[in-house]
Amino acid sequence: MDDLRRPRRRRIRRPIRTAVAVVLLALAAGAVAAPAAQAAPARVWVQQTDPLSTDPVRLQVAAVDTNGYAAPFTGTVALVVGRTRSSVAVRSAEGQEDVAIPTTSLTAGSASLVATLRSGGRTITTTVRGFVDVLPAVVIRGFGCGVVSPTQPRIAWQVVSVNGRSYQYPAWTPASNAFPAYVHTVHPTVITDSSGRPIRTKGAVVVTKGSKVVGRVALPSANRRLLFSVPWPGARVPGSYTATLTLTDAVGRTTTASQPVTVATSSAGLCS
Repeated sequence: MDDLRRPRRRRIRRPIRTAVAVVLLALAAGAVAAPAAQAAPARVWVQQTDPLSTDPVRLQVAAVDTNGYAAPFTGTVALVVGRTRSSVAVRSAEGQEDVAIPTTSLTAGSASLVATLRSGGRTITTTVRGFVDVLPAVVIRGFGCGVVSPTQPRIAWQVVSVNGRSYQYPAWTPASNAFPAYVHTVHPTVITDSSGRPIRTKGAVVVTKGSKVVGRVALPSANRRLLFSVPWPGARVPGSYTATLTLTDAVGRTTTASQPVTVATSSAGLCS
């Protein structure tokens, strides 16, 4: 009887697991796929949010892409008057931001707004001329009864507003018959900007009688108060005069005010 031989086990060729390949390809595709680039801004919008605020100037800046959607941005927004410039940095992930630009360092005049924003790898600059008028930092006028006499040898001035903010004072008290007495009553503070820093001013008072200049006194650079006085620089000859005060701050913004002044031998009956 022939020996029975155990048949050889047939080698089975197994196919490559395609699922593994698919997973690997998917992982590879995920590794190299880059997110779509953010759309560059097509337009920048700027508008004032508080027209009554002049220091700082409050506004909103926004950017939209070509599809009209908000475009995240970084950059700067600046106000420019002549050779003076005030700018703030901006950054928004939502495509709009409220901005407050101080005007303390700007000269008076018509300010242009310049917004330079970067988004989606592109920089866009928008300029709006005549965006806002920067007023003189300090607005002044004469104060008191406008009489110069041997017992009242000074003329007084009051600050009406600072960077658009108005100031009110208790009524002048003629019975006191003296500016120093009133100052001690109201305790006026030093003129400051929107950041609380003193605004230094310098200038002069010029006294005229008709068209003739009869006196002048220089005012050195100093931190002045909301109510202040200066010595009478004119002659003590009784009569009617005009005193004109000019003040200039550190960045060259100038304000001027005039008041009639009566020179008398006594203020009795003249300050009522």
